[in-house]
Amino acid sequence: MDTWVRGAGFPVFRVSFDWDSVSRDLVLDARQVQPRDRLTGFFEADVEVEVLTDSGAVRRVLAVRDSVARVTLPLPAPPRAIIWDRRARLLHVTDFPRSTMMLAHQLARAE
Repeated sequence: MDTWVRGAGFPVFRVSFDWDSVSRDLVLDARQVQPRDRLTGFFEADVEVEVLTDSGAVRRVLAVRDSVARVTLPLPAPPRAIIWDRRARLLHVTDFPRSTMMLAHQLARAE
């Protein structure tokens, strides 16, 4: 919390994912890549993630507490869309490459 109040800057995330169709696990990696100095460090944040599948949505909160955060989500079906910061409550910039098909699915079906 101290970084948000007394520090400078904001978190910049680089997010990636890997889907294992055999184990049916989705692994999400989030790395903080913002420039750091004596005023800007790593931010602590709880980021709500939503994964849309043909069998329904799976939601999880990813606790970012250092430079790298990782979560493994067992899914009932392959991911069709992955939504980072579901309710857009966090001040941040995120680089999260996804396919055009995933983004179109998110646009058509996300809240």
